[in-house]
Order: sequence, then C-alpha cells, then structure tokens
Amino acid sequence: MRRTRTNTDKKVPTITDVAAAAGVTTATVSFAFSGKRFVAPETRELVLNAARQLDYAPNPHAVRLATGRVEDLIALFTLTLDQGVGTEKLLLIQRALYAAGYRAPIHGYDFHAAFNLPEQVSLMRDLRMQRPRGIVCAAAGVHPDAIEELRRFAEEGGVVACLCYGDPIQIESDQVIFDEADNTYQSTRHLLSLGHRRLGFYKVGLDRHYGPRYHGFRRALCEYDVPYREEWHFRGGDIALQEESGVVVAREWALMPVQDRPTGLCIVNDRTAQGFIVEAFRLGMSVPEDVSVVGHDDQPPAVFGRIPLTTVSHPVTAMVDSLVKLLTERLEGVYDGPARRIVHRGELVIRASTAPVSPEKKEALS
Repeated sequence: MRRTRTNTDKKVPTITDVAAAAGVTTATVSFAFSGKRFVAPETRELVLNAARQLDYAPNPHAVRLATGRVEDLIALFTLTLDQGVGTEKLLLIQRALYAAGYRAPIHGYDFHAAFNLPEQVSLMRDLRMQRPRGIVCAAAGVHPDAIEELRRFAEEGGVVACLCYGDPIQIESDQVIFDEADNTYQSTRHLLSLGHRRLGFYKVGLDRHYGPRYHGFRRALCEYDVPYREEWHFRGGDIALQEESGVVVAREWALMPVQDRPTGLCIVNDRTAQGFIVEAFRLGMSVPEDVSVVGHDDQPPAVFGRIPLTTVSHPVTAMVDSLVKLLTERLEGVYDGPARRIVHRGELVIRASTAPVSPEKKEALS
C-alpha cells in the first residue's frame, strides 16, 4: 500500500542548503551562527535571512559541542524586577538583543530574596554553568562573591557587560554607569537656586549606607555653605512599597514644627515623591506652596501624578543603546580590546512641584 506523504517527510534543511541559498561557504554559515570568528554584519544578515526562508535552525547541542557555549544565549542577571527604570532597561536590552538574533532570558528574584547572599551566588554560578555566550549584569547591590562568579565566567571566555550605579564594579568588563550622585546634586542645586535653605533628603530603603545619592546631596549643600541637618535626612521605607514609603515621610515631615522643617525635599524616586505629595495634600498642605519637591528618574508618575513633578531624568534609552553597542561589538568580533566605561548623567526637568521659597519663609530663615 502506498504511503501518503506527510509534513514529517519534508526534507530538513542543512547547513549546506543555507550556504547555497546565501551564496557563501558552510564555514561562513557556521561562524555566522557561532560567533567564533568575525563575519561582516551584511553577510551575517544574508545568512540569517536564508536560514529563515529555509526554516533552518542550527542544532544547539552541536553548536555547544563545537564552541563550548550556547552561542545565541545572553543571560540577563538582576537582583530584582520592579516597576522602575531597572526593569525598563532590561526589557529594552532584551528586545534589542532579540532583534539581533539572540535569546536573552531574565534571571532574578523578588526584592527581599535578592539580597540573600547564598541565593545571589547560587544564581550567578548556575548561569555560569549554563555556559551562555554572554551575561549582562545589572550590578546594583550584587555581592562581591557573586561578582567573583561573574569574573570566572569572563576568564573562561564568556562575554560580560554590566549596568552600574555610581561606581564601576571590580571586574574587567565593559560597563555602562549611571552617575546617580550627579542626579541628586542637580536636584539639590535646583532647590538651592530657588532660595531654599532648609532641605531634606530621602531615598527609599536608605538607612546606614548613604551611597552616591547622599553624597550628591551633600556636595550641593557644601557649595552653597548650607548646613546639613541630620533630622531632615529621612530614613527607612521599603523599595517594594515606594508610594507608601512617600506617604510615611509626608506624615513625619508634617509632624515637625512649621518653623523647623524642610521647605524643599530631594526624594528618590518619582513614585515615592508622588506618594509624599498625595499625602501632603490629604494633610492639608500644598505643594509647592508649603514644600517644594524634586523626584528622580522622570518616569510616567512624574507627569501623571497629583501635580506635574520636577525631577531629574534617568537616561534609560542612552544607557541601553551604549550597553547593546558595547556587547554586540564583542559578540560579533568587531572589538576585542581593553574594558570600556561609559558614564551617563540625567537632566533636570522643571515642572510644577517646585517654586521659589515664599517671602514669609525667607523672613523666617533670616
């Protein structure tokens, strides 16, 4: 009996078929997929188009045996996924890498588990053992022991690129750095330029570890010869509850004597600043009449909150573009030199939440 031909009998395309369709050698096809040698971007795109038309996919096990790595896999490591700029950057990186032909799954924890050292090290070690082509590390808060696993990955031939806050991490890799100290410096200078001299500071979760944000705040105060007041440095809160943390700070601020509380507040970040503003209005206060507020990041809550928020932007798109460029240059063999560092700074965006200090408050300050 004659058997009816089915879809399963369809000839499976081979690397030879792809090479013929693209007009290149089988070695070029292999290198285009493995990344072991440089292939010109236009040639690589020619190969990928031919592979797509033929519905060809390289055997991942064969590629791994040949190269020791999963060549189209870039792991994205983060301590936590939240509603802020960190997650936005990872999603944009993921999208850009996917468009370039790479898979880029995100590996992370919920916030409270993230700072458990054994879990950090275990996750980074697991990623290293999976032998992806590269690892993108969102380095904020990552423990040195986990960084050591990342260093070993690089020494074994993996490609590493890092997103950093404030200072570079101690590893020989390309790094894109956000100058967070400059953000608080800009926001504080803005308040000082409006005549405010009683300035408060709050960063969600900041307790004993002051960090770059705090140092940017203090730098601006020093330039204006304005004393730092410990009681105006608000502490605590939960980064997983950003708006609620702003509410708590508003209540603490409102309980202070009118003549001895900040007239301007530098609050990191926009969600927390809007939480403060909403609660201040509930308590019968007005922004900016009773207190000027500057947020950070220039995220949607800055525009769509109770009142438009003065803020200092977080250069998300610029940082992502820089990191993807550095990473793909390494992956495609365009660059094989020393580690590179690129620093990005935000920009002050003035809206309705800040105003010059009132004449009455100026008189009280004199």
